[in-house]
Amino acid sequence: MKTNDIASYKKQRAIAKTINSPMIDSLLFQYDLDHYEFNSNWNEYKKVAATHIKKYVWNSPKEIKSIVLNVMRNSTDAVSLNQSLSWIKHSNELEESYDGILLEARVQRKLNNIPIAITITPYAKCRRSRSHWCLRRPPSERPCRPRARQG
Repeated sequence: MKTNDIASYKKQRAIAKTINSPMIDSLLFQYDLDHYEFNSNWNEYKKVAATHIKKYVWNSPKEIKSIVLNVMRNSTDAVSLNQSLSWIKHSNELEESYDGILLEARVQRKLNNIPIAITITPYAKCRRSRSHWCLRRPPSERPCRPRARQG
């Protein structure tokens, strides 16, 4: 529901919320994110994402990456960026991918954790090559980080 008619959206949302169904609540979460993204209301977007991400999309790396990307692009406060960093780390634990690892590096860079971002980037490039050449090198020469991550 992409509309900038906030009053109408709130009215329709209230009606849908009265149904009290998990499926409807999940749809409302997606509609809320779409609505706030369309209207560039990033404070509400972050609030809805923080409140419901673990309930509705916690096991969906693609959805988590989408939310993190929006938060990273439209947020400058450290609290939101740290929260999105924890989300993208979880997404990468579920399914490591080039874009997920690179997004983690971008969030680290935006948090001014430049050394960490620099160490993550070669690992993303290694994942992209799919040849895993870095995994055949001795551990001291690997640009890749180990699979089990800390922190």
